[in-house]
Amino acid sequence: MKMGKTEHRLLTHQTDPPTKTSDDRRDSENPRARVLVVEADRGAAADLSNAIGAAGYAVDVVGSGAEAIRLSRRRVYWVAFVSASLPDMGGMEVIRRLKRREPRTRSIIMAESPGDAARALDLGADSYMIKPADGRLAVALVRRLRAERLREVFALEERMSRYIKDRLAELGHEEEDEVEETEDEDEGKDKDEDHAG
Repeated sequence: MKMGKTEHRLLTHQTDPPTKTSDDRRDSENPRARVLVVEADRGAAADLSNAIGAAGYAVDVVGSGAEAIRLSRRRVYWVAFVSASLPDMGGMEVIRRLKRREPRTRSIIMAESPGDAARALDLGADSYMIKPADGRLAVALVRRLRAERLREVFALEERMSRYIKDRLAELGHEEEDEVEETEDEDEGKDKDEDHAG
């Protein structure tokens, strides 16, 4: 019996899911570590969400751009996989609206061809996949984009920490200068009193 491509991919995900790492487990406990899949093809959406879910991530699946935008008002997503062609709007329009709501959401366009993927990257998508989307590649992209996001967070925290330390040091010097000025004024008063006496 000949097996179709979708059936074969679904069977692969059922028997050999991506390995869950300690980072994935930590993410699955983090309410912000959520992935959105926007895909009208139910079979393709199920394949993708099963693979990402097996790696420990919370996944929401919707079939239209309007549903994706509506859901983004209630939840924050680490990563959004968006089909380039949806029943109600283009994939890049969905990505633009998602990023307007939460600029830190990483977007992956699921394109029909390399040309479509290149155009999406030019328009601001963070990464791409050529359909049919592969579950293992999807999980690898989530992990890579997550690592990039964490590096940005750590760099921002480091800059903030450095700024706070520098500002505290400046304030400390200002206080020392004020104390010295007060001491100088007190000495001046004492000398004036001695001369007056």
